[in-house]
Amino acid sequence: MKNIALMVFGYVLITALVNTQVVEKTSPCDILCTQSASK
Repeated sequence: MKNIALMVFGYVLITALVNTQVVEKTSPCDILCTQSASK
């Protein structure tokens, strides 16, 4: 259970960082990479 919690926490952190990066500097590559990772 701890591993799952860590994975979710890490995913949230990464998502927040990516969202911040996209807001500051949006580029097609970042958006495509984000969508690919989401799938």
